[in-house]
Amino acid sequence: MSADSPREVGKRIAARRRARRFTQTGLADAAHVSYATIRAIERGARRPSDDVLEAIATVLEVDATQLRTGYVGTERRVHQALPALSEVLAGYDIPQDPPTRTPEELANAVTTAVSWRLGAQYGQIAADIPDLLRDAIRNVHTTRGAEQQDAARMLAAAARTADAIAFKYTSGICPPG
Repeated sequence: MSADSPREVGKRIAARRRARRFTQTGLADAAHVSYATIRAIERGARRPSDDVLEAIATVLEVDATQLRTGYVGTERRVHQALPALSEVLAGYDIPQDPPTRTPEELANAVTTAVSWRLGAQYGQIAADIPDLLRDAIRNVHTTRGAEQQDAARMLAAAARTADAIAFKYTSGICPPG
């Protein structure tokens, strides 16, 4: 049986769901899909569409490639994010507008992004990292005094998270599926 057969994908989803202490109904509600869909997917009677797989993966806090190994949607999203990421990095030393988030909001967003990096949730990172990195750079440029060291730490953590997807998806470590 193929590692990406509907039955194997369903088993992975069910195992992750149980590990996160979700019922099938709870997962369905959180992912905004029907209970019947979750039930059919977990039984292997139905293969999840890319949108449904992404929604389930987001709720289960995993990258979709951990549920369906041949999934290439994450790779597409990462590659789509790279030009915006490159643009942000190219302007790191140019004075910019103030950040769009408060330091507390930025700290929370960086903490979330780091947890996504540690959990290999590269699709989630790709969706958020250009704006997060832009705000972290803006924060460093506009922060003064004792808070500047915290701003630099947040920028370093955001940059490390950006590096994780850029390296993995441009070095051949995560080749196309």
